Amino acid sequence: MAFAHSSLMRVSRSMLSIAVWGFCALCVLGFTAAARSQVISDEVPENIRGLDVVEKFGAQVPLDLELVNSDGKPVTLGQFFNQGRPVILVMVYFRCPMLCPATLQSLTQSINQIDWSVGEKYNIVVVSFDPTEGPEAARKARDAQYIAYDRGVPTKSEDSWVFLTGHPMNTRRLADSVGFPYRYIASTGEYAHPSVFFVLTPGGSVARYLYGLNNQAETFRMALLEAGEGTIGTPLERFILWCSHYNPNSGEYTLKAMWVMKVGATMSAIGVGSILVAMWAWERHRRATALAMAAGGAGGTIDGSSTGQAPSDGRTVS
Repeated sequence: MAFAHSSLMRVSRSMLSIAVWGFCALCVLGFTAAARSQVISDEVPENIRGLDVVEKFGAQVPLDLELVNSDGKPVTLGQFFNQGRPVILVMVYFRCPMLCPATLQSLTQSINQIDWSVGEKYNIVVVSFDPTEGPEAARKARDAQYIAYDRGVPTKSEDSWVFLTGHPMNTRRLADSVGFPYRYIASTGEYAHPSVFFVLTPGGSVARYLYGLNNQAETFRMALLEAGEGTIGTPLERFILWCSHYNPNSGEYTLKAMWVMKVGATMSAIGVGSILVAMWAWERHRRATALAMAAGGAGGTIDGSSTGQAPSDGRTVS
């Protein structure tokens, strides 16, 4: 009986060990499969490999570039610069089924929340890199964005918010100048490209890259203020910009902690110094007043003019 019980216990332990090892093996296999599926899902599709924006801060766009506006008239890129206003450049193609319309829509939604108007504080230049597109496609895209813009048709819209097309060599030249990649996918007849806004100085050099579709209105405002190089914004707004920097990880402008501390320390020192100077001036004035009063009282006692008493020799004053 004891032997049978011992055998049963050994069998139970063996089955438990097998179950534990089996469970561990399943966990390992499951983790491996999950990791493998994660690697596969994280792989960049072949069609868009190598389409990374090459940031070229300070690079100059070719202002002599010849393009065509939405009315079919030839223009040069430089017509929309050197007006004392920063410029938002967007490169899309108008027949794009998803990303490009979403990019333009996100821009319009953001600038609707800015109290600066297109054509007054900044310009927008939208350029199609699809050589098959012409003025008609540009005009449809333009009208759609004008309708979505809360302030209606911008001031001097033909020079302030334009939609352009052009020869493929010219649009490629513009794209290369700002580091914007795109690739035609023959199997789909579409283009692969990133979503990015280029914020340029009034003279046409790259000041800031804003990526994606979720940029806040305040981010556009700060980027325009930065690119404006002092041509737009109030002194207070420029001071806030001076105390801020763009965080590419968050896609927002944040205050520079060290600079804020320095400004705070400086303001505190000025405040304390002003109080000390004021106290010193008040104390000096108080002492001068006391001395003057003391001197006046002493003079009246000596000649008797303030008391009306007769001289000490007994003579009567007539």
